[in-house]
Amino acid sequence: MTNLNPSHMRPGLSRPVSDERRARSMTAVLSRLFSFLRPYLGRLIFVFFVTVVSTVFAVLGPKLLDSVTSTLMDWVTGKTGFDFAAIFRLLVLLCALYLVSFGCDYARVHIMAGVAKKVIRTLRAAVDDKLARLPLRYFDGHPAGDIMSRAINDIDLVSQTLQSTLSEVIAALVTIAGVVTMMLSIHPLLTLICLLTLP
Repeated sequence: MTNLNPSHMRPGLSRPVSDERRARSMTAVLSRLFSFLRPYLGRLIFVFFVTVVSTVFAVLGPKLLDSVTSTLMDWVTGKTGFDFAAIFRLLVLLCALYLVSFGCDYARVHIMAGVAKKVIRTLRAAVDDKLARLPLRYFDGHPAGDIMSRAINDIDLVSQTLQSTLSEVIAALVTIAGVVTMMLSIHPLLTLICLLTLP
C-alpha cells in the first residue's frame, strides 16, 4: 500500500493546511499588501469618500423623481395648479445629483486604476527581486507552474481586486444601506415586511 504520510511526500506536493494556519497566512498576506498600499492611503480615503457620495446621490435620485411625479399627478388630478417653477427646480436638482454621482464614480475608477497600476508595478518589482535572490534548490523543489502562477496570475488577481472589486463592494454596501433607509422613510411597515421575507 502506498505510504501517504506527509513526511514521505516529495517537495512541492501540496499538504493539508489547517484553518488556523490558513487564517494566519491570510492575515500576513493582507498585512504585507497593506504595506504596499500605505503610500497611497490618502487617495484610498478619497476614493472611499467619493464612492459614498456617488452611491448616496444615486439613491437620492429616485426620491426626487418621486417628488416630480407626485407634483405632476396633483396637477393632472386637479388638486393643484401646474407649478412649473417647482418642477423645474426639482429636475435641475435631479440632473445635478446624477452629474455629481457620475463625476464621483468616474473619479473613483480613474484613481483606483492609477493606484492599482502603481501598486502592481511595485509588487512585480518585489517579486522579481525575490525570485532573483532565491537559491537554485528552491526551483528544484517547487513546480514551475506554481511559481508562474504566483508571479503572474495571483498578481493579476490583486490588480483586478484593487481596480474594481474593492470599491464595488463599498458601493454595494452603501447602496443597500441607502435603499433600506429610503424604504423606511417611505413606508416603514412595508419595509419590515420585505426584510422579513428575505432568506
